[in-house]
Parts: sequence; C-alpha cells; structure tokens
Amino acid sequence: MRPLFFALALLSAFPARSQDPVPDAAFAEAADALVAETLDLFGTVPGLAVAVVRDGRTVYVRGFGYADREAGEATTADTPFYIASATKPFTALLAALADHDGTLALDASLASLFPDVAFASEAGADAVTVRHLLSHTAGVENEPLAFRAAYTGQHTPALMRRLLAGTVPNPTPRGTYRYTNTGYNVLSLRLDQDGPWQDQLAERVLRPLGMTRATAYASEAALRRPAVPYAVHPARGVERVALVKHDDTMQAAGGLYASATDLARWLTAHLNEGRVDGRQVVPAEVVAESHRPVVTGRDERYGPFGRDGYALGWHTGTYDGEPMLHHLGGFSGFHAHTSFMPGRDLGVVVLANEADTGGRLATLLASFVYDWWAAEPGARDAVVEQVRDARAELHAGLTGYLDRARAQLEERAEGTWQLSLAPSTYAGIYENPTWGVIEVEAAGDGIAVRFGRLYGPATPYSEPETVRVELVPGRGEAVAFDLEGGRVLSLRYDGQTFVRTAD
Repeated sequence: MRPLFFALALLSAFPARSQDPVPDAAFAEAADALVAETLDLFGTVPGLAVAVVRDGRTVYVRGFGYADREAGEATTADTPFYIASATKPFTALLAALADHDGTLALDASLASLFPDVAFASEAGADAVTVRHLLSHTAGVENEPLAFRAAYTGQHTPALMRRLLAGTVPNPTPRGTYRYTNTGYNVLSLRLDQDGPWQDQLAERVLRPLGMTRATAYASEAALRRPAVPYAVHPARGVERVALVKHDDTMQAAGGLYASATDLARWLTAHLNEGRVDGRQVVPAEVVAESHRPVVTGRDERYGPFGRDGYALGWHTGTYDGEPMLHHLGGFSGFHAHTSFMPGRDLGVVVLANEADTGGRLATLLASFVYDWWAAEPGARDAVVEQVRDARAELHAGLTGYLDRARAQLEERAEGTWQLSLAPSTYAGIYENPTWGVIEVEAAGDGIAVRFGRLYGPATPYSEPETVRVELVPGRGEAVAFDLEGGRVLSLRYDGQTFVRTAD
C-alpha cells in the first residue's frame, strides 16, 4: 500500500484557477455531500467544521456531525473547538502589535525581557530575540516550563519565572528552525507583566476581529457549548477523552478555542491586509510583518503542503507550486487546520474533535477546497473523484492500524504485574523541584497515577517494579519505582526522578 499521504499529493495536479466567477452554490453542494459522506464512511470522527474564505468574504461555513455525541449536540459553524498550536499565529500577531505600538520590540533580547533572571551563559540570552522565540529559531529549550504550562497546570507566576533560569541550549544553533513550544511560553511570561496574555489577546485581536466565540480561557469556552474531545480506542471504539483543557493548561503556544466562523474572520484579515467588514482592524504593516519569513531553507512537507520557512507563527511554503501560509494544531481529541493562499485570495479552516483520523481528513478536505477552486468548471467532478479515491486509501490505512492496535492490546492484556509489594505500599506523594508533584493512588488491585491535570490507571509492564501509564491518551510511558528495605523511596518518569515526600 502506498503511504496515506501519497494520495493527497495527487490532489494538487490540476490547472490554475479559472478567472471566470463560479457560483458559491455549486461549491456548497459538492462540499456538503463530500464532507457528510466522509464522516459516514469513517465513523471515527464525531464532528467537523469547515470554512472557506475567498475574495474577501466567507463563501462557505458549515458544521457536521456531533460536537457532543452523548448529549446529541450537533456541530455548527459556531461551535468552539480547541485549536491547540494553531494558537501560535495569534500570539505572534499580538507580539507584532506590541512591536508596532512600541511596547515590546520584536528584536529585544531575552535577557532584556527578564533583567532579574540569571540565565546560564550558554543559553545566549543576550543574543536570543523575541523574533527568535516566535519563529522556533532561538536555539533554546525549557521543557519543564513548557510541560507545566500545557499539561500539568502545576505553576504559579513566581514558579515559572524561577524556571526561566533553567533555559538551556537545544541541539540546534540559534537561527536554525526547531519546533518547540518554549519560545511562546517564555514570551507569554513577559506579556503577562502587562496583564494576562489571554486578556490582551481578546482586547487586541479577538474582539476587534469579531471573533465572538473565541476565547483563551477554557472556563469561558465551557459556557459556549464547545466540541467535546474524542479518540478511537481499538477495542472500545470512539470514546470521550478524559484529558480536557483547564484555564491553567491554556498556554500561549496552544491555548485558544475558536469556531469555524471565528477562524474564517481570522483568515479574512490575513488575506485582506488586516481589513474585515470594510474596517482596518489590524495595521497592514503588522499583518505583513507576521507573514515575513524569519527562517528559510526548510525542505519539508505535510502531505501536499510544502514548508520552506517559518514566519511569526506561520509555516511558509507552497501548495501546487504557489505560496501558502498555514498552521495546524493537534492535541488529544482535537485537530485544527488553518491555511491560506494569498495569490488565490483563498483560505481554509477545518476543525475536528478527534485528532488522529481527524487530522488526516482535515488535510484531505483542505486539499479538496484548493483544488476545486483551482480547476476549470468541467474538471471539478474529477477533483471530487480524486478525493474519494484518496479517502478510500485513508480508510484502508485506518482499518489496518486498528487491527494492529487491537493485537497489541491483546498482547498487553496478558501481562502480569511486576510489583513486589501491595498496591497501597506504592501510594504517596512524589516530588521533583523542577518538574512538579506526582501522586500515586491505590486503585483496586493496581495503582493509578496523577500528575496535576494528567491522570491514568496503571497497567502491567515487563520490567520489575515498573508500570505502564497513559497520562496523555495514546502516549504510553513507564513509571519505575525505587525500593529499599521494603519501602518505596522514589519513582522515575520520563527520565526524571521524583522523591517520595509523603504517604
């Protein structure tokens, strides 16, 4: 079988867009049918929302399937979805606005942002700039800070500033692209000095653009009937994801809920030099600055989407040989696709409340949109058939993956506990001053592990005094206990040691 994305690449083999106007109703009819039948075929993605922006206006926006299957809540164009890393262009635009106002320079150094922090000399804080932080070219990393911000929620402003001093070089030199959340997390600590970055984003970007359902607070999103996250379990089928976002895990690298309607307005601003509804909402020069590549020379692909550089929050590259900017977002139970082609004055949003298959379908459907509008009217039926062929290949790949995953589950179910003591003996509080606090609980005949907002029951593992946990759904990891004289002294998780401080 060819790779799943091979078929997607075929979708770009159509001629340039016809200059003749095309009735929006024709596209709506084709898209409605294609999206609906795709959801029915897969049956693993509860809901999708799709929006298309063309020639300065939203020409299509729809919701399909369920935002909440158990409640029977249908997905609509106004259903907020968590968009994960598709938040990055928003944070970057906020920084570009601050630069335009003179309150935060894009070329300010990391050291000047935090003059009271004693950065290690090897971090090069005097040379790392805000522009580096926003373009993944800073050459530094701070994994504990990023992990607390996105996953555990175990943080305070004072703690996060203390962790800043632990910023270290990453394997790539400054000026070289290496994707990481750290730059955005670090910058948000500086933004917070002028008020919560979430509030600044709402005041400077979301409200002016008329993004009425968008928010960087999970607590606010919960009041707006948001999409519920789902995942496909090989044995149990589609089920709700236990890991959900809270205000303390909504962070500047991935901390926004928005609807398809909201994101259509967002792309309109980027395609229209900052104008929305005939108003200059964002200065044109700020929008242009956010699109200008900071780093070039990349040679990567995400399916049919080429990536040759990175701007302020946007991957720069090509689709079908023409310039495109895009950013995706993925987290347990969610996938977001946002992209636009300035030369075609065309942008696409696809949101899914399931991450794995949902991400592949988002790429497929976005490709369909770009190719449908590029094709001559007489060739559009062929575009639809190409999508159906690619969809069939994706479906076959999903079936094969689930079969393999079921076999792994069956093999794992035959495992036996390798713990030498009673489950209650392992229960307790374990602390690491940099990474945080893990709580181990007795749970029936086994144990469960809680790490801030993360929680998961443990299952047997092959090594002595070790269990397997999925604190992040789909990401199995080992937790190993260190014993002495029949007492558990510490545990090791993800290469870090947590010392037991209480029973």
